[in-house]
Amino acid sequence: MVEQAGATRWLCRICLVAALFGGYLLLVASVTPAEAGCGLVLAVLAGMAATAATRAFGLRLRAPADLWRWSTRLPGAVAVSFSGLARLSRSAVKGEAGTVGSAGTVSVPVGDGGGADDAARGYAVLVLSVAPDTYVIRADDDPHRCRLRVHRLGEASALEKAVAR
Repeated sequence: MVEQAGATRWLCRICLVAALFGGYLLLVASVTPAEAGCGLVLAVLAGMAATAATRAFGLRLRAPADLWRWSTRLPGAVAVSFSGLARLSRSAVKGEAGTVGSAGTVSVPVGDGGGADDAARGYAVLVLSVAPDTYVIRADDDPHRCRLRVHRLGEASALEKAVAR
């Protein structure tokens, strides 16, 4: 069990460095080998700083168990929403666009109101806002329930339904 926890920590660190590196590459105007090398070095240093800060302050990142289920639905939701955005753009160019989007509520299951619930709420906001067809407008502050107000371009996606379970 200790090996799995250590492997999970390393996987999280590698994902953090990859995300930081990808974010850096998105910000540079032209990706040259020098820029890529600089971005990789900065991403590794930022990852090391984040790891040191979590140890110094005694913080623990506890992702909800449902995060993996949510993450597996995210690529499909992105693909479906991009096709929907393409149809919407095509109809807007033709002058046929009417009312776009609607508001809805997503209830995220929570437990006793502890730190794990705050993490679940935060991850739910992040996952739903990353999908191109939904965006979280507001999250309730009530620690015993988590209702997210979302704006969506179409019907509730499979991702929204997975987060609401």
